Amino acid sequence: MKIPVKPIVDIAKKNGPHLIKQYGPSLLGAIPKGSLSKKLPHHRRERFNTHVKETLQNLDSYNREQLISLELEVEEFLLQIEDEKANKRVPLNPRINKWKDN
Repeated sequence: MKIPVKPIVDIAKKNGPHLIKQYGPSLLGAIPKGSLSKKLPHHRRERFNTHVKETLQNLDSYNREQLISLELEVEEFLLQIEDEKANKRVPLNPRINKWKDN
């Protein structure tokens, strides 16, 4: 069964601002403080930090298969960044070389 989306969108556009003015403060009071402002780091940045902290420190303990998988992962990230630049989609933080350890 299909749900008609257009009437729902029209009702939200028409009544949304009024409902937010009326019920907004009570709705925002139900949300815990700090949960809206908490920003998650980009997945590439997290992985970069993991590579710097763990992988490079224990490089001699990895076997050949693990090293090849890590190399493929890094190459995949580089291809994703090149693809985003080619499609005019800018990564969240393109200054990878300026990332610092947390």
